[in-house]
Amino acid sequence: MKKTLFSLLITIITLTAANAQESFFAIYYSPSIPVGQTNSYIDNSSLRGLGFEHRHYIDALLTVGIKFGWQVYNKKLPDYIENFSSGVLYGNQYRYINTYPIMATVHYHLWPERYFRPYFGGGIGVFNIHRVTEMGLYSSSTRSWNFGVSPEAGVLYDLTPEFNLLAGINFDYGFKTKDSDAHSALSFKIGIVWVRL
Repeated sequence: MKKTLFSLLITIITLTAANAQESFFAIYYSPSIPVGQTNSYIDNSSLRGLGFEHRHYIDALLTVGIKFGWQVYNKKLPDYIENFSSGVLYGNQYRYINTYPIMATVHYHLWPERYFRPYFGGGIGVFNIHRVTEMGLYSSSTRSWNFGVSPEAGVLYDLTPEFNLLAGINFDYGFKTKDSDAHSALSFKIGIVWVRL
């Protein structure tokens, strides 16, 4: 699975570099709200998120690309009781999740000649998920690669021919594996786009 996804990403990058049509690069702030099993572990929203994206126009409406991101979730549980077969722990428990999505993307852009351009599409790829639990001297961590999808909708707004604003919302879903729960979150993005003509 990892080799197939890696090959797909390399193919997209190669095709993008070989073609001189318009493309753009984006960097954006990405807060997130955990849902589902992720929310069961940490129900606090994440205000620490960052994303990078490249899209290449196949024609005036359709783009293919790649995106990377990073989001951090954390929660403190005061006076928490953890039961073990050998005893009980009592104290403050700290939970952390770091997620790193790596996605190949396809988007359809409406109204290509206007300043305000809605789009919809999504990504397919993997989420690298690092989960940590700390309580006193006790600490446990897991790291997993979860195959996932990320449907998305948003808008682009032209500031100049070379720079746009980007705003969007996407639903991140990493499928359950034998070693990890499913990951799901509602993520937002707002950022700046550099258009390469």
